[in-house]
Amino acid sequence: MPNDPALVTPEAARDTAPGTTVEWWAARSGFPQAWDISQGAGATVAAIDTGAEIAHPELVGRVAGLATFDAAQSPAGLDTIGHGTHVASLACAAGNNVVGLAGAGLECRLLVVRSDFSDSSVAASIVWAVDHGADAINMSFGTAAGAQPSP
Repeated sequence: MPNDPALVTPEAARDTAPGTTVEWWAARSGFPQAWDISQGAGATVAAIDTGAEIAHPELVGRVAGLATFDAAQSPAGLDTIGHGTHVASLACAAGNNVVGLAGAGLECRLLVVRSDFSDSSVAASIVWAVDHGADAINMSFGTAAGAQPSP
């Protein structure tokens, strides 16, 4: 079990069941059992999203590549929205660093791909990720509450 605080720190949100930790979803998703089998060494995960804060303590040293496929050409290593950093951390946050949380792949490498979510941007992002060795690609796109999804 990694020594990351979120795995053992009690959740402080009101009406949370006793014994619930901040990173409750790791146990619920079977991460501890999976970590007994593999910790992601040698795996490369691409996060196609809003970029990622590559200086974040959970991501430092994890990034194997960066690419931008958004019309504004914003840097992939900058995430002004925060969603891409969140997703990248869930996938590859460093474990056993006594900081924050532990990602699914404690030892995986990360490809950070910034997209503007247009069809052409997403397609180019997928091709780039595969060309750069992605073993898995995460694309957790959504819309704002009440917004009409893209066709």
